[in-house]
Amino acid sequence: MLYGGEEPHKKSGNLRGRISELRRALEPHLGKGSNSRYILRLGDGYCFSSNAPCWLDTEAFQEAVNDAERAQESGDWRPAVEAYERAIQLYRGEFLEADRYEEWSLTPREHWQGAYLATLSQLAECHAQLGDCSRAITACKQILKTQPTRESATRQLMRYYYAAGEDSRAMEVFNDGRCALKERLDVEPSSETQALYEQIRQKKLPRETTVLDPLRIAVLPFVNLCPDPADEYFVDGMTEELIYSLSKIRELKVIAQTSVLTYKGTKKSVPQIGRELRV
Repeated sequence: MLYGGEEPHKKSGNLRGRISELRRALEPHLGKGSNSRYILRLGDGYCFSSNAPCWLDTEAFQEAVNDAERAQESGDWRPAVEAYERAIQLYRGEFLEADRYEEWSLTPREHWQGAYLATLSQLAECHAQLGDCSRAITACKQILKTQPTRESATRQLMRYYYAAGEDSRAMEVFNDGRCALKERLDVEPSSETQALYEQIRQKKLPRETTVLDPLRIAVLPFVNLCPDPADEYFVDGMTEELIYSLSKIRELKVIAQTSVLTYKGTKKSVPQIGRELRV
Protein backbone atom coordinates (compact mmCIF):
# COMPACT_ATOMS: atom_id res chain seq x y z
CA MET A 1 0.00 0.00 0.00
CA LEU A 2 1.13 3.55 -0.68
CA TYR A 3 -0.55 5.23 2.26
CA GLY A 4 -1.78 2.69 4.78
CA GLY A 5 -2.60 4.23 8.16
CA GLU A 6 0.25 6.73 8.17
CA GLU A 7 0.02 10.41 9.04
CA PRO A 8 -0.48 12.82 6.10
CA HIS A 9 3.12 14.12 6.20
CA LYS A 10 4.41 10.55 6.02
CA LYS A 11 2.14 9.57 3.15
CA SER A 12 3.83 11.95 0.75
CA GLY A 13 7.23 10.46 1.57
CA ASN A 14 5.79 6.98 1.17
CA LEU A 15 4.52 7.84 -2.30
CA ARG A 16 7.86 9.35 -3.34
CA GLY A 17 9.63 6.25 -2.10
CA ARG A 18 7.40 3.96 -4.14
CA ILE A 19 7.86 6.14 -7.24
CA SER A 20 11.62 5.96 -6.76
CA GLU A 21 11.46 2.16 -6.51
CA LEU A 22 9.35 1.99 -9.66
CA ARG A 23 11.77 4.19 -11.56
CA ARG A 24 14.71 2.02 -10.52
CA ALA A 25 12.86 -1.10 -11.61
CA LEU A 26 12.07 0.39 -15.03
CA GLU A 27 15.43 2.15 -15.51
CA PRO A 28 18.16 0.52 -13.39
CA HIS A 29 20.84 2.95 -14.60
CA LEU A 30 18.79 6.12 -14.05
CA GLY A 31 20.88 8.74 -12.22
CA LYS A 32 18.30 11.43 -11.53
CA GLY A 33 14.55 10.99 -11.17
CA SER A 34 13.73 14.01 -13.31
CA ASN A 35 15.52 12.34 -16.25
CA SER A 36 13.16 9.37 -16.26
CA ARG A 37 11.62 8.48 -19.61
CA TYR A 38 8.76 6.61 -17.94
CA ILE A 39 7.57 8.28 -14.70
CA LEU A 40 7.14 12.04 -15.14
CA ARG A 41 6.32 14.71 -12.61
CA LEU A 42 2.94 16.35 -13.24
CA GLY A 43 2.14 19.21 -10.87
CA ASP A 44 2.14 17.75 -7.37
CA GLY A 45 1.77 14.22 -8.71
CA TYR A 46 3.18 11.78 -11.25
CA CYS A 47 2.15 10.29 -14.57
CA PHE A 48 3.34 7.56 -16.93
CA SER A 49 4.81 8.96 -20.16
CA SER A 50 2.71 8.16 -23.24
CA ASN A 51 5.90 8.32 -25.32
CA ALA A 52 7.74 5.70 -23.30
CA PRO A 53 9.23 2.83 -25.37
CA CYS A 54 7.18 0.06 -23.88
CA TRP A 55 4.26 -2.29 -24.49
CA LEU A 56 1.73 -4.19 -22.39
CA ASP A 57 1.88 -7.96 -22.44
CA THR A 58 -1.88 -8.20 -21.81
CA GLU A 59 -2.62 -6.08 -24.89
CA ALA A 60 -0.13 -8.03 -27.01
CA PHE A 61 -1.70 -11.29 -25.78
CA GLN A 62 -5.20 -10.19 -26.81
CA GLU A 63 -4.00 -8.90 -30.20
CA ALA A 64 -2.34 -12.26 -30.94
CA VAL A 65 -5.51 -14.13 -29.94
CA ASN A 66 -7.60 -11.87 -32.19
CA ASP A 67 -5.26 -12.58 -35.12
CA ALA A 68 -5.47 -16.30 -34.43
CA GLU A 69 -9.27 -16.31 -34.24
CA ARG A 70 -9.57 -14.53 -37.59
CA ALA A 71 -7.23 -17.05 -39.22
CA GLN A 72 -9.06 -19.95 -37.60
CA GLU A 73 -12.43 -18.74 -38.84
CA SER A 74 -11.02 -18.68 -42.38
CA GLY A 75 -9.61 -22.20 -42.02
CA ASP A 76 -6.03 -20.91 -42.17
CA TRP A 77 -4.77 -23.33 -39.54
CA ARG A 78 -1.02 -22.67 -39.68
CA PRO A 79 -1.24 -18.87 -39.29
CA ALA A 80 -3.73 -19.51 -36.48
CA VAL A 81 -1.25 -21.84 -34.75
CA GLU A 82 1.52 -19.25 -35.05
CA ALA A 83 -0.65 -16.50 -33.57
CA TYR A 84 -1.94 -18.68 -30.71
CA GLU A 85 1.63 -19.71 -29.88
CA ARG A 86 2.64 -16.05 -29.85
CA ALA A 87 -0.04 -15.37 -27.26
CA ILE A 88 0.87 -18.38 -25.12
CA GLN A 89 4.53 -17.34 -24.95
CA LEU A 90 3.44 -14.11 -23.27
CA TYR A 91 1.75 -15.96 -20.40
CA ARG A 92 4.55 -16.76 -17.96
CA GLY A 93 2.49 -17.65 -14.92
CA GLU A 94 -0.27 -16.34 -12.71
CA PHE A 95 -1.29 -12.74 -13.30
CA LEU A 96 -0.50 -10.53 -10.25
CA GLU A 97 1.05 -13.50 -8.48
CA ALA A 98 2.56 -11.27 -5.79
CA ASP A 99 -0.97 -10.20 -4.81
CA ARG A 100 -2.42 -13.71 -4.85
CA TYR A 101 -4.27 -13.28 -1.57
CA GLU A 102 -5.61 -9.80 -2.22
CA GLU A 103 -9.33 -9.89 -2.95
CA TRP A 104 -9.12 -7.18 -5.61
CA SER A 105 -6.68 -9.30 -7.66
CA LEU A 106 -8.87 -12.42 -7.90
CA THR A 107 -11.03 -11.31 -10.84
CA PRO A 108 -8.24 -10.20 -13.23
CA ARG A 109 -6.12 -13.23 -12.33
CA GLU A 110 -9.00 -15.63 -13.04
CA HIS A 111 -9.76 -13.77 -16.27
CA TRP A 112 -6.23 -14.09 -17.67
CA GLN A 113 -5.83 -17.68 -16.58
CA GLY A 114 -9.11 -18.51 -18.31
CA ALA A 115 -7.97 -16.69 -21.45
CA TYR A 116 -4.68 -18.62 -21.40
CA LEU A 117 -6.43 -21.99 -21.05
CA ALA A 118 -8.95 -21.14 -23.79
CA THR A 119 -6.05 -20.19 -26.06
CA LEU A 120 -4.35 -23.54 -25.41
CA SER A 121 -7.63 -25.29 -26.23
CA GLN A 122 -7.95 -23.50 -29.57
CA LEU A 123 -4.29 -24.15 -30.34
CA ALA A 124 -4.90 -27.87 -29.75
CA GLU A 125 -7.87 -27.81 -32.12
CA CYS A 126 -5.82 -26.10 -34.85
CA HIS A 127 -3.09 -28.72 -34.49
CA ALA A 128 -5.77 -31.42 -34.74
CA GLN A 129 -7.16 -29.86 -37.91
CA LEU A 130 -3.65 -30.07 -39.36
CA GLY A 131 -3.54 -33.74 -38.40
CA ASP A 132 -0.86 -33.20 -35.76
CA CYS A 133 -2.30 -35.24 -32.87
CA SER A 134 0.97 -35.13 -30.96
CA ARG A 135 0.99 -31.35 -30.60
CA ALA A 136 -2.76 -31.28 -29.94
CA ILE A 137 -2.21 -33.76 -27.11
CA THR A 138 0.66 -31.70 -25.68
CA ALA A 139 -1.49 -28.55 -25.58
CA CYS A 140 -4.30 -30.38 -23.78
CA LYS A 141 -1.89 -31.82 -21.24
CA GLN A 142 -0.70 -28.30 -20.52
CA ILE A 143 -4.28 -27.24 -19.82
CA LEU A 144 -4.90 -30.11 -17.44
CA LYS A 145 -1.60 -29.50 -15.67
CA THR A 146 -2.87 -26.03 -14.80
CA GLN A 147 -6.50 -27.02 -14.17
CA PRO A 148 -6.97 -30.81 -13.74
CA THR A 149 -10.75 -30.47 -13.32
CA ARG A 150 -11.33 -28.77 -16.69
CA GLU A 151 -13.62 -31.34 -18.32
CA SER A 152 -13.64 -29.73 -21.76
CA ALA A 153 -9.87 -30.29 -21.93
CA THR A 154 -10.31 -33.86 -20.69
CA ARG A 155 -12.74 -34.57 -23.54
CA GLN A 156 -10.43 -32.93 -26.07
CA LEU A 157 -7.51 -35.04 -24.92
CA MET A 158 -9.62 -38.21 -25.02
CA ARG A 159 -10.64 -37.46 -28.61
CA TYR A 160 -7.09 -36.77 -29.75
CA TYR A 161 -5.73 -39.97 -28.20
CA TYR A 162 -8.56 -41.90 -29.81
CA ALA A 163 -7.86 -40.27 -33.18
CA ALA A 164 -4.22 -41.30 -32.82
CA GLY A 165 -5.32 -44.91 -32.23
CA GLU A 166 -4.39 -44.88 -28.54
CA ASP A 167 -7.71 -46.01 -27.09
CA SER A 168 -6.27 -47.13 -23.77
CA ARG A 169 -4.63 -43.74 -23.21
CA ALA A 170 -7.95 -42.04 -23.95
CA MET A 171 -9.61 -44.10 -21.23
CA GLU A 172 -6.76 -43.36 -18.82
CA VAL A 173 -7.40 -39.65 -19.36
CA PHE A 174 -11.05 -40.20 -18.39
CA ASN A 175 -10.05 -42.00 -15.19
CA ASP A 176 -7.51 -39.31 -14.28
CA GLY A 177 -10.14 -36.64 -14.82
CA ARG A 178 -12.67 -38.51 -12.72
CA CYS A 179 -10.18 -38.83 -9.85
CA ALA A 180 -9.34 -35.10 -10.03
CA LEU A 181 -13.03 -34.16 -9.94
CA LYS A 182 -13.67 -36.46 -6.99
CA GLU A 183 -10.67 -35.31 -4.98
CA ARG A 184 -10.97 -31.58 -5.62
CA LEU A 185 -14.70 -30.97 -6.13
CA ASP A 186 -16.32 -34.19 -4.88
CA VAL A 187 -18.32 -34.61 -8.10
CA GLU A 188 -18.53 -37.17 -10.91
CA PRO A 189 -17.76 -36.42 -14.57
CA SER A 190 -20.58 -34.81 -16.54
CA SER A 191 -22.92 -36.90 -18.66
CA GLU A 192 -21.20 -35.53 -21.78
CA THR A 193 -17.79 -36.76 -20.62
CA GLN A 194 -19.17 -40.15 -19.59
CA ALA A 195 -20.96 -40.53 -22.94
CA LEU A 196 -17.69 -39.86 -24.78
CA TYR A 197 -15.96 -42.45 -22.62
CA GLU A 198 -18.59 -45.05 -23.57
CA GLN A 199 -18.26 -44.19 -27.27
CA ILE A 200 -14.51 -44.71 -27.08
CA ARG A 201 -14.80 -47.87 -24.99
CA GLN A 202 -17.25 -49.36 -27.49
CA LYS A 203 -15.30 -47.93 -30.47
CA LYS A 204 -18.38 -46.11 -31.76
CA LEU A 205 -16.63 -42.80 -32.34
CA PRO A 206 -15.65 -42.31 -36.03
CA ARG A 207 -11.89 -41.90 -36.24
CA GLU A 208 -11.69 -40.57 -39.77
CA THR A 209 -13.65 -37.40 -38.99
CA THR A 210 -11.86 -36.60 -35.76
CA VAL A 211 -8.78 -34.99 -37.32
CA LEU A 212 -7.41 -34.33 -40.79
CA ASP A 213 -4.51 -36.34 -42.21
CA PRO A 214 -1.68 -33.97 -43.24
CA LEU A 215 -0.55 -36.48 -45.90
CA ARG A 216 -3.97 -36.64 -47.56
CA ILE A 217 -3.99 -33.93 -50.24
CA ALA A 218 -5.98 -32.75 -53.23
CA VAL A 219 -4.89 -30.80 -56.31
CA LEU A 220 -7.65 -28.39 -57.22
CA PRO A 221 -8.29 -27.83 -60.95
CA PHE A 222 -6.08 -25.17 -62.48
CA VAL A 223 -7.79 -22.08 -63.91
CA ASN A 224 -7.27 -21.01 -67.52
CA LEU A 225 -6.17 -17.35 -67.45
CA CYS A 226 -5.30 -17.29 -71.16
CA PRO A 227 -7.55 -15.26 -73.47
CA ASP A 228 -8.03 -18.24 -75.79
CA PRO A 229 -10.58 -20.76 -74.40
CA ALA A 230 -8.98 -23.38 -76.65
CA ASP A 231 -6.06 -23.52 -74.20
CA GLU A 232 -8.33 -25.11 -71.60
CA TYR A 233 -6.99 -28.58 -72.36
CA PHE A 234 -3.46 -27.43 -71.42
CA VAL A 235 -4.80 -26.37 -68.01
CA ASP A 236 -6.57 -29.71 -67.46
CA GLY A 237 -3.41 -31.51 -68.55
CA MET A 238 -1.35 -29.64 -65.93
CA THR A 239 -3.82 -30.65 -63.23
CA GLU A 240 -3.73 -34.28 -64.35
CA GLU A 241 0.07 -34.36 -64.57
CA LEU A 242 0.54 -32.88 -61.10
CA ILE A 243 -1.89 -35.38 -59.57
CA TYR A 244 -0.07 -38.23 -61.31
CA SER A 245 3.36 -37.00 -60.17
CA LEU A 246 2.30 -36.59 -56.54
CA SER A 247 0.55 -39.95 -56.47
CA LYS A 248 3.92 -41.62 -57.10
CA ILE A 249 5.08 -40.45 -53.66
CA ARG A 250 4.22 -43.40 -51.44
CA GLU A 251 3.72 -41.33 -48.27
CA LEU A 252 1.01 -39.16 -49.86
CA LYS A 253 -2.66 -40.00 -50.28
CA VAL A 254 -3.72 -38.02 -53.36
CA ILE A 255 -7.41 -37.52 -54.21
CA ALA A 256 -8.30 -38.86 -57.64
CA GLN A 257 -8.77 -36.48 -60.56
CA THR A 258 -12.41 -37.48 -61.02
CA SER A 259 -13.15 -36.23 -57.49
CA VAL A 260 -11.36 -32.90 -57.77
CA LEU A 261 -12.78 -32.06 -61.21
CA THR A 262 -16.21 -31.68 -59.61
CA TYR A 263 -14.83 -28.48 -58.05
CA LYS A 264 -13.90 -26.90 -61.37
CA GLY A 265 -15.43 -23.44 -61.50
CA THR A 266 -16.79 -23.77 -57.96
CA LYS A 267 -17.39 -20.77 -55.70
CA LYS A 268 -16.64 -22.80 -52.59
CA SER A 269 -13.76 -21.70 -50.37
CA VAL A 270 -10.58 -23.74 -50.04
CA PRO A 271 -11.30 -24.57 -46.35
CA GLN A 272 -14.78 -25.80 -47.29
CA ILE A 273 -13.40 -28.02 -50.04
CA GLY A 274 -10.75 -29.28 -47.65
CA ARG A 275 -13.41 -30.32 -45.14
CA GLU A 276 -15.51 -32.04 -47.80
CA LEU A 277 -12.57 -34.04 -49.16
CA ARG A 278 -10.99 -34.42 -45.68
CA VAL A 279 -7.63 -33.14 -46.95
